[in-house]
Amino acid sequence: MNTDFGYFPGHVRKCLTFSIDDGNVRTDRKFISVIAPAGIKGTFNLVPDNLAKYTDDYIRGLYGTYGVANHTVHHPHLLDERYITAITDEPFCEPCADPEKIYRVPGAPGLLLRRHPQGWRYDALIGDYMRFVDEGKRRIEEIFGEGSVTGFVYPFFRQHDPVPELIRARGYTDIRRTGPECGNDGFAMPDPMDWVYTVGHDRLSGVSERYFAFPDDGEMKFFCLGVHSSDYDSDDGWASLGSFVDSAVRHSGEYYTDTVAAIFAYAAAASAARAASDGSWLVNPTDIAVYVKCDGEPRVLPPHSKTRISL
Repeated sequence: MNTDFGYFPGHVRKCLTFSIDDGNVRTDRKFISVIAPAGIKGTFNLVPDNLAKYTDDYIRGLYGTYGVANHTVHHPHLLDERYITAITDEPFCEPCADPEKIYRVPGAPGLLLRRHPQGWRYDALIGDYMRFVDEGKRRIEEIFGEGSVTGFVYPFFRQHDPVPELIRARGYTDIRRTGPECGNDGFAMPDPMDWVYTVGHDRLSGVSERYFAFPDDGEMKFFCLGVHSSDYDSDDGWASLGSFVDSAVRHSGEYYTDTVAAIFAYAAAASAARAASDGSWLVNPTDIAVYVKCDGEPRVLPPHSKTRISL
């Protein structure tokens, strides 16, 4: 008997999710209102500093039915230690600031302001950077509960060593860097410890239609929309997102949608399920139900189960 383990719940090959950064409440609220008709699930990668003026109840009410991940407390770059000599205790005044100097941020020990090509941005030395990583998770879990944060998203881009190793050592189950991929890998399932989103607002229509039309090649497929809800304020972004949602509704039933963490957890469970060596049993050693087909017949393997199959 041929057993095919390459299915998401619902016995579909494709999944659909989103990974939206920063916790921009105004545009996140609009983003949610647009995607709601399609029932699309995903994850918001929060910067607690951006949520400071809102109550915990409000934040839970807005994001509570989606996943949340850590995007650090302040959203800094990692400062190369070669720039330490440029750090000054002078007060920062943007109109008169010296672009060759790095300024301390009052009230935020370890947080620095440095001139980047895009303007003045936050930086931090390695010790403070990792402290801001840990503080971000702690503050998000104060709102959503212990264990609610299992994913991490780098601010700006994946930072140089030793940051990746230090973050992996914190026990995150998925770590996202910058993107997008645009499906150039055939929408393959990514490495959850070093992944990127599929497409942003500017190429959403074309890439998503290619995804919905992508033929069944026997492999599980991944589509993740990114990356800031505020991006949709430009380039007819909200209209593009609305068209994407319309397409998602038309293709309802052809994909599985869930949070980023849930999709990666399911993919790991599907990889762990197996047929016994004699082919008479299907074994699911995980705590997640796994969807398979045996000679084309749909079956569901319960968690921690050993299921006999007919020979």
